[in-house]
Amino acid sequence: MDTNLNLDWTGVCPHDGVDINQKVWYRDLYQQRAVFVDNSPFYVFDRNDQLQSQFCAVQLVEAGLATAKDVCKAFGIASRTFSRIRKLVSEGGIAALVKQPRKGRRTSTEKQIPAIVRLYNDGKSSHEVARLLGISVSTVLRVLRDQGVPRRGNNGQPLFDKPQLPDDHNSDDDETSVDDAGANGDAKGNNDNHEQDDHEQDNHEQDNHEQDNREYFPLVPGSAVDSAATATIPTVTAPASATPAPSSPTALDHETHTPVEATSIPYASPLDRVFMRFGLIDEAPVQFEPAESVSGAGALLGLALLEENGLLKEARSVYGSLRKCWYGLRPMIWTLLVMAWLRIKKPEQIKSYDPAGLGSLLGLPRTPEVKTIRRKMQEITDQGKAAELHRGMAKRRAEEHDGELFRLYIDGHVRVYYGQRRIGKTHVTRLNSWQRGETDYWVHMSEGHPLLVVRDASNGSFTRVMREQVLPEIRRAIGSRQVRVVFDRAGWCQELFQVLLDEGFDFMTYRCQPYEPLDESLLQPVTYPDGEEQVKYELAEASFEQEGWPPLRLIAVKRKDGGQTHIVASGRVTWEWMAEKAKKELAEAKLPMEEVKLQAEEVEPRAEEVELRAEEVEPRAEALAWGMFGRWKQENWFKYMMKEFDLDVLLEYTTEPDDADREVPNPAWRKLDKEVAAARKALQQCRATYAQRLLKQKQEKSKSDEKEVEESDCQSCGKCLSCKLKSGEGEIALLEKKYDELLKQRRVTPQRIRLGDVSERDAVKLSYERKLFSDTIKLSAYEIETRLYGLLRGMFVRREEEGRSLLRSIFSARGDLRVCGDVLEVHLEQLSSPRYTAAMISLCESVNGLKPTLDETNLRLRFHVKPRPIGE
Repeated sequence: MDTNLNLDWTGVCPHDGVDINQKVWYRDLYQQRAVFVDNSPFYVFDRNDQLQSQFCAVQLVEAGLATAKDVCKAFGIASRTFSRIRKLVSEGGIAALVKQPRKGRRTSTEKQIPAIVRLYNDGKSSHEVARLLGISVSTVLRVLRDQGVPRRGNNGQPLFDKPQLPDDHNSDDDETSVDDAGANGDAKGNNDNHEQDDHEQDNHEQDNHEQDNREYFPLVPGSAVDSAATATIPTVTAPASATPAPSSPTALDHETHTPVEATSIPYASPLDRVFMRFGLIDEAPVQFEPAESVSGAGALLGLALLEENGLLKEARSVYGSLRKCWYGLRPMIWTLLVMAWLRIKKPEQIKSYDPAGLGSLLGLPRTPEVKTIRRKMQEITDQGKAAELHRGMAKRRAEEHDGELFRLYIDGHVRVYYGQRRIGKTHVTRLNSWQRGETDYWVHMSEGHPLLVVRDASNGSFTRVMREQVLPEIRRAIGSRQVRVVFDRAGWCQELFQVLLDEGFDFMTYRCQPYEPLDESLLQPVTYPDGEEQVKYELAEASFEQEGWPPLRLIAVKRKDGGQTHIVASGRVTWEWMAEKAKKELAEAKLPMEEVKLQAEEVEPRAEEVELRAEEVEPRAEALAWGMFGRWKQENWFKYMMKEFDLDVLLEYTTEPDDADREVPNPAWRKLDKEVAAARKALQQCRATYAQRLLKQKQEKSKSDEKEVEESDCQSCGKCLSCKLKSGEGEIALLEKKYDELLKQRRVTPQRIRLGDVSERDAVKLSYERKLFSDTIKLSAYEIETRLYGLLRGMFVRREEEGRSLLRSIFSARGDLRVCGDVLEVHLEQLSSPRYTAAMISLCESVNGLKPTLDETNLRLRFHVKPRPIGE
């Protein structure tokens, strides 16, 4: 071993080279910089080209040939700047390092560009040019940099030599735009019916000390990367071993590149644009074209079930058709649904997706851009019919899920507002704090499927919102069906119970503490339900009877900690009490005989209804407990929708005037109420401490009389027990006085005042029309996803745990589109796991069995899964 030669190459850098590390070095020659790995050339570029220098540094680190510290030291790049450059290259290649021209430059400055260049070339300094033209020095420097004019030093010579730009490189790259022409559009495209789909680009800001590298760099023969002026396409570096070094400075070849113009993908064919100009097309026709490897092709599984869902039909009946434009009602609804399934949660996020690829899923040349989506949603919401659409969809859900309407869960969900307007505050349970926002009351069916949502902009009490808004909306959706509404302790109110009974609703909720637990001997073990998944309870049933309250069923369930949870529910005894109460009130009322007869006619149907309910078999106690604890289905739905569909997103932060005469809680009363509670707590604690000391003194006196003599001789030492008792008496007196004063102040302060008189908030509320329309779309997307989730039953073993995650993967799967007559075939790529692919194959067969067609078209859909190539 000692005789083996050391073949490790060290010291490969020549005397005129610069070491980056023991393996990588570079040498400057004839204004060129050549980077070598050992003795093989890796990269050649103009040493004054900072863009190529930065890109070379990143390539060395990405290839594992040098560390970030080494290249930063060798190329003179700050570590923080290198981190930012490395991130830009990883996201967009070398094109991301090119500083894009600023948009929206003032016309006056553009007119002065020739004068700025001419004066500077005549020998004027930048300060003199700025003074002569009345502009800032920074504007002069920016124009010179954009025009590629070499800067002069103090001696009037250029700071460094630059190759001359070709004549056609100074021409500006204009962004092309396309319009959706309306029926009345003119030739100039200035009509309001035009929809411009300009391609939006993100401009990367660079440090002030970096130069603008948008000049022309000649191609160096034999170099690893071609230097591009516009750098719109990243250049791939060839392997180091295959890259010869430049032999001499004469190898420089002034070969030009054709400038790349930034253009937008056309929204329609030229002929369609002409038809749109003359108003011959109401909205974009559905025209699918064969395509390969389309990203998100699995989302067509959702569109296949759209006709069954009925969203587009309901929207047509409410909105009809939008004004004549390319992106009408159907393209917009399809776009929003596909965005929901692909988890594109906001319109701004669609910029990160290929518009032509998404357009191929919709039968369009491209998808609408952000501003078009927002403009179309504004056109829809301006009609003010979102509530009508939402009610129509709720009725459809009630008819489709009639078997789930026997129990409805109701809960409030706060949408937090972070805008500038001072709207009302409410308590957000999940944040455990008071925040500005508005409350949405969601109604779900027994299996956790959503039925409808009701907005409460005033953040009023649960009882008032239920009485005035939620219960009427439920009746509009379900009709006269007998249902049981379930809510949490926020609804523990005698008034609300009476309202529910008067409206013909059964109800169930938790009993508010404090209450005495039932005797342990009454608890009996039970199992529910009778199916595969069973839950064991220890429960007992009794009756809840309290003066002024209706009689209710009381169910006590033993918890794991040994305590009891009490549930109260209406039952047969409740409705019998209601009938007797109505008859008694009618008998005691001193009314004319005609009115008595009229009211008797109203009471008789109620009595007949009670008799019919009395004959029905009441739910068992364990069934009620199961239904009450099933309220967590609704909480889990909130969590899922907030994460996957961004349920809380505010699509607009605009506000609308609120009723200034509406009564709202008085902030001054609320502040006094908090002070009263704090004073009451302090007084109770002080009294408890005084009682403990007094008890201790009595115990000590009974043990020893000498202690009493010693304390009687105390001269206010402040340390003995007697002194502490005297101090406690004085403190209690002060706290009692403060507490009484606060009670008087709260008593004379009104608890509710006019909204216009509140100084802590503005008389406005959030605009809700667009939010309600968006929520209706998301509910339909969730319903279709749930329908596909149901089709996985029996096909996927871990459906409960991974079913929806599998659907997300299927929606995002790539696939080929093939058009065969009136059949659109979708051939999906296989997924990452064989069991996932097997489930997707079964799902496609189940959807094909439904013989789906695209809504409002005659296209039939067929789904297949492509075989995996052999060897992969």
